[in-house]
Amino acid sequence: MFHSSRASGRRPSAGYNGAVLRPAILLGLVLVLSACRANAPVAAVTAPFGSVRAETLAEAQQVAARAAELVPTIRSAVPGMLDRPIEIWVQRQLEIFEGEPYADHIAGMADFEEARIHVRTGDERVALHLAHELVHVLAGPTWATLPGVLEEGLCDVVAAAVVPEHGLEQHVKRLVEAAATAGGLSAIVSFRQWRGGDAYRIRAEVRLSLGDVTPINLNRAFQLSASEVFAKAAGDSSGGLYGVGYLVAHRIVERQGFAGLHRLCLAATERGLERVPAADILAAAAMNASPDSLRGAVVDSIGDDELEELARLVAKDLAIATVKLCKDMGGEDRPTAFLERADLELRLPHRARPVKLARLREFREEFLRAWGIEEI
Repeated sequence: MFHSSRASGRRPSAGYNGAVLRPAILLGLVLVLSACRANAPVAAVTAPFGSVRAETLAEAQQVAARAAELVPTIRSAVPGMLDRPIEIWVQRQLEIFEGEPYADHIAGMADFEEARIHVRTGDERVALHLAHELVHVLAGPTWATLPGVLEEGLCDVVAAAVVPEHGLEQHVKRLVEAAATAGGLSAIVSFRQWRGGDAYRIRAEVRLSLGDVTPINLNRAFQLSASEVFAKAAGDSSGGLYGVGYLVAHRIVERQGFAGLHRLCLAATERGLERVPAADILAAAAMNASPDSLRGAVVDSIGDDELEELARLVAKDLAIATVKLCKDMGGEDRPTAFLERADLELRLPHRARPVKLARLREFREEFLRAWGIEEI
């Protein structure tokens, strides 16, 4: 998501999952502020945290009910959150200024100065995106030294924690996006094959990703301002910066809690620094800036449940690769029989427990569909 920052000034944050425009881009900011603001949705409800406006009263009430749960939960879980009224707009097209809609891959936005959040009508994951944006508008001045990439990561980590129905999917998606910036996530596919009455296992390495991502230098990424993160993410739906931000924030919070990440910001402020140094961030995450360290950190964050969710997320590409491998090896002609007999497994290197792919509905469906493609 693209989100907004806490420094003074206007920061629309967009929701790839959120971003922030900081006042550093002065000329662009002046031009934007001269534009006409988008009209507010017509239906409105008040709530303990502020208000919600949507196209229908029913949707406004639904979003307000979930936000009323999320706001106090986030304030109690994360230090340095503000106590301020918040306005939420639920829009068909995300736009702060009339006639300037944001790209479809942006799921939500936050305007810190106005304490306003924008989310999409009919979004099945609106609670997840809402939680992300809430962190953007609630994070107070003690978080001001947090680099833009880490701000997005903090928002995603909080959202995954307070919206558990989407937390696992969010966690795995961000990890795969992070791995893609360092060459992708390596995994092993294996299956049982027969020849002359003898059974043996075929093993092949595959690279798992959700799309192409430009390699990212971690030291440089942590020097980006929130507005720079927004500018890069707004034109790129691949999510590499968000993946990296999530991975590093997750590892710090896992080891030191939200308070530990907050302490990094406080320490940087005491030292008169504009943002937390990359070296301090990586040390707190028990990482270094190398691609090997990033890939290792991703693998460390994937357990049994995460590996199964990963197989669901990449089921189509995984099925295509598996079918190609099977046909190249002259395997079973009947795909349903092959699924029953081949004991298809997916595992990560150096991890003992595999996922049994034939048990996953998503993989079975994609496998049978891929088998019918004449050229793979």
